[in-house]
Amino acid sequence: MTATSRILSLDVADFRNLETGPFVPAKGFNLVVGENGHGKTNLLEALYVGLTTKSFRAHKLGETIARGKEAARVRVRIEADGITREQRANLGFSGRSFLIDEKRPDTYATYASKTPLVLFHPGELELSQGGGAHRRKLLDRLLLYVAPMATSALTAYAKVLRERQSLLEEGTAGDRELVTFEELLVRYGREVERARREIFGLLAPQAVAAFRRFGSPGKMLALDYLTNVPEDDEAYLRMLRVNRSVDARRSSASIGPHRDDLVLSLDGAHARGFASQGQHRALVMALKMAEVGVLEAKYGTAPIFLLDDLSSEFDAARLTALLEALAERDAQMFVTSTRKELFAEALRHEDARAFEMTNGHLETVSGA
Repeated sequence: MTATSRILSLDVADFRNLETGPFVPAKGFNLVVGENGHGKTNLLEALYVGLTTKSFRAHKLGETIARGKEAARVRVRIEADGITREQRANLGFSGRSFLIDEKRPDTYATYASKTPLVLFHPGELELSQGGGAHRRKLLDRLLLYVAPMATSALTAYAKVLRERQSLLEEGTAGDRELVTFEELLVRYGREVERARREIFGLLAPQAVAAFRRFGSPGKMLALDYLTNVPEDDEAYLRMLRVNRSVDARRSSASIGPHRDDLVLSLDGAHARGFASQGQHRALVMALKMAEVGVLEAKYGTAPIFLLDDLSSEFDAARLTALLEALAERDAQMFVTSTRKELFAEALRHEDARAFEMTNGHLETVSGA
């Protein structure tokens, strides 16, 4: 199968320390090498912002604007199914805008779901080692691409959850007002849970299959969707009502899909508490490859893959296995590392290119 989505070029202005100028990648494997602190991750961040409206590093997009500047711009040209388009992010301290071929999309979600993209960075290890929020984020990110309408329910649920919490903490709302918000929580919460379960059903078998390739010999991965929400809507509503005083003290609702989790187990033991460091890394690789597989099944094409600081997180054997798996899917890859020698085999391919980053300046060092 031939992938049909490719990044053709990236142009930035006043984004972190990156110099203005076109970055023209290869169609397949792209390696960006250089010493730490010179801007390798900034390049991947620019691509991510330009395609998703968000940063995987900064809480606020204003943090990506170069020092002493008032605004930044990221412009990405993409080819998809033989058609070229441009996605542009204009970032300022007073506002931001995102354009597709110079037109404003209906929503940020419309913009962000235009180009399927999968990211790995060191923080992704929390998918296996951290709390449920990291795994919920994985499911919700896939919702954006696979079932974008469900993201509206997710946004509405989060808003109602905050409003109910404010009323509880103020202590001035009457029962009728609280019931109104709790009925909305049940409505939107059910939509979120159903959508996440559908994504889970797509993700889980892909992750299990990927772990057989990357994981520990003889170890079996199992995934479960864990929720504390009762199956009956009336019981759900009743629990919200009963827990009002508790929720007011703990600053969060006791039940709801905001507490759901994707549980990873190895041979029946919860991976979060019992897996070795190597097994945690294999689990994350499996989840990332499952993410690729779900998007590939949805779009009929491999998503673009961004992999930051890969060589510091995986041993040589797992690194080779991951790159081989991605090459089989014909994915366009962008990899950063301090060690070019680890990628000698990948750079032998015709559609491969290596770049060196020095103080925000990118120079091609090998490849066509």
